Amino acid sequence: VGELAGIAERHTKLDAKRLAIRSLGRSGKPDARVPLRLLLTSENRDLAAEGLGLVGDATDIVRVRALLRDDRPEVRRRAALALVGLHDERALDALAELLGDPNHAVRFAVYRPLLQAGQPGAAAVWRVYPGLPAPGRQLALRLFGDLRYQPARDMLEKSVAEGPWPVQLSAVRAIGAWGKAEGIDVLKKAARHVSSPIVQAAIRDALAQLQKAGE
Repeated sequence: VGELAGIAERHTKLDAKRLAIRSLGRSGKPDARVPLRLLLTSENRDLAAEGLGLVGDATDIVRVRALLRDDRPEVRRRAALALVGLHDERALDALAELLGDPNHAVRFAVYRPLLQAGQPGAAAVWRVYPGLPAPGRQLALRLFGDLRYQPARDMLEKSVAEGPWPVQLSAVRAIGAWGKAEGIDVLKKAARHVSSPIVQAAIRDALAQLQKAGE
């Protein structure tokens, strides 16, 4: 750990520094925490946060959470995922909020752990959904459909009828994932009000798949 910390702090080549930081985290050793903490203010703070998540000491939660507002997308992404490794009880809330991140790589990175969390992940997204921008709402609707999150059912129906067309499209696909009994009537009703040809085509496809599944 001492040798890796020295490379991470003083080596002249950036690649060598980043490899050393990654190795510190992957070592999983408790004494790697100190050099990783010191690196949280460096240009390589993204990997330092990731490393602390791998070491898994809950005392680092506050330090890592502070990076969720960093100006670099990669730092925000790795910090959010590190909170999962640190078993932060508020990690799902942090991930849910990052569904509204302006960077698409951050949004898609946090989607998977939210999905893997199941119903608690959907509940965290449900709490922040009203404040999400359109790209975040698209991913949120997809999550609600994949997890069949019941509290979101009425909102999915409303989103098909009233949202901007990319949100409508995500709502249609989410309803299609919901299942035959709950999806067909909603989609047939929505088809009478939707003007976007792209969304109309998605409704037809979803209806065909649901009706075929029910045969």
